[in-house]
Amino acid sequence: MLQKRIISIILLITVSNSTVLGQNSLLDSLFSFVKKNNEVEVDIDLFDIDKFEKNKKGNIYEYQEKGQRIVLTDLGNWYRKTIYYKNGVFEDHINYYKKELTVRMISRRFYTMYVGKIRYFNAFGNLEKELDTDLPFPYSIYDLATWIEETHGVNILQYREGYRVDRSENPYPHYMVRFITQDGKPVLYSIDGTNGEVFFQDINGEEKEIKPFPSLNN
Repeated sequence: MLQKRIISIILLITVSNSTVLGQNSLLDSLFSFVKKNNEVEVDIDLFDIDKFEKNKKGNIYEYQEKGQRIVLTDLGNWYRKTIYYKNGVFEDHINYYKKELTVRMISRRFYTMYVGKIRYFNAFGNLEKELDTDLPFPYSIYDLATWIEETHGVNILQYREGYRVDRSENPYPHYMVRFITQDGKPVLYSIDGTNGEVFFQDINGEEKEIKPFPSLNN
């Protein structure tokens, strides 16, 4: 049995110079776990197999800890710990090896998309590979949230019914954002993931193309 140890994992979240995260009290208050150096630190122990086996219902054990909802799951080939934060838009996924109970992979999701670095470890806790999901998107989720807050008075970093944020590299790095304004108007934006320029908008049913997607041949 491996000796019990704590692995300190740093999830890097890219925040560009235009972000006012450190100056916006609304965003600051919602994300006390986002540090001034733009890093999120999560201390991870071995998977608590005793707690899981004692309390599980089927293959799941759910409980509250420090105001967060924690779900432990047996996925067959590995265990998973999912941390759901109060704001409802961020969640951390930590996968564990079944035999060693050490960390296998750690990732963060914002709405339905991965953000920050996905990190993969061997059974001895050594980092083997990492994938920076923010790399194709210099215009960060915090830049996006700040622009929508300033433009519409809407905070997409706090979940509300009808809010959704997705992003894709195809055919070009871009965000798709849906939300409801304070006076009840549905809004949809397609936004350039490199500089924040608007490709397309649909505000209360009024569609408008602002600029075309860049040519893939350029």
